[in-house]
Amino acid sequence: SVTATVVVRIIIGPITDRLGARKTMAGLLLLGSIPSMLAPLVVNNGTGLIVCRFFIGIIGGVFVPCQLWATAMFAPAIVGTANAVVGGWGNLGGGFAYVFVPSLFTMFDKFGLAADTAWRIAIFVPGFLCLLAAIVIMVGADDWPTAGLAGGFSSGPKDSASNNIQEPKVHTPSLQRMAKVSLNMTVIQLMLCYAACFGVELAMNNLLGVYFYDSFKRDNCNFQTDEHACRALGETASANVAAIFGLTNIFARALGGWLSDYMSKKRGITGRILTLFIYLGVEGIMMFIFAGVTEVYPAVFAMFVLSCTIQGAEGATFAIVPYVDINNIGA
Repeated sequence: SVTATVVVRIIIGPITDRLGARKTMAGLLLLGSIPSMLAPLVVNNGTGLIVCRFFIGIIGGVFVPCQLWATAMFAPAIVGTANAVVGGWGNLGGGFAYVFVPSLFTMFDKFGLAADTAWRIAIFVPGFLCLLAAIVIMVGADDWPTAGLAGGFSSGPKDSASNNIQEPKVHTPSLQRMAKVSLNMTVIQLMLCYAACFGVELAMNNLLGVYFYDSFKRDNCNFQTDEHACRALGETASANVAAIFGLTNIFARALGGWLSDYMSKKRGITGRILTLFIYLGVEGIMMFIFAGVTEVYPAVFAMFVLSCTIQGAEGATFAIVPYVDINNIGA
């Protein structure tokens, strides 16, 4: 799923610049939701599970049109906060899913369904919600602040001059344009910065539940004779603790964007760069601290602080993106 997300985000950028955020986001949600709904009903082996996770990863590509949309809809003075809030609340789904899907399973299990059936239905529900979101976005959303419900991105805003809105040029997606953007030194630097924060988040979201379940043991307990009782956290408790990492998106990423906007008012683009530098530096320190903690409760606190720095760095990164290349924001 992580591989699919990374690949789709790279490919979908130029397409978003061409088609606009509304069509691209609705298309990705539709493309990912239908297989995600069907897979739990037919998957019976490991290969099928891998295919299911791949299509879940495709849905993760909606982050790209989401950021282009926020950039188009909000003024430059607050674009950092806007991008950070929408991106952070989107990533909040990673933490929410840790709680939501197991809760659905528990509910269906109490209804008397077999455990296997309960899990399949629980996994089906998020895919169905993505399908509903695709329909709502396609029917009821605008690509641009001044566009009507039927207005498209290609036509641009009808009164952009009177509203002092800078309209990006629409380009046909091409490998040449993608290569040009990819070789931009500022883009490369931001890619490395985002890999250092969002890349860590992807890895943590996939492994934290297992990490807390396997890594912490109770004192004076024989793990060989009673493995389950010797674990400091059970499966459900480990999943709930891991959910904290994603749930910090409710404020931490927005805080990074807001601080970037604030520093921009004080020191211009230098303030935005300084904000990102500080966040990444503290994140690196917290990674060493988290890796060295051997007790479960200090580890939870260290994970919380680490998550705040990671999400803040992501918000500070995308507070800079709109200033790199206005005509290729998606790419």
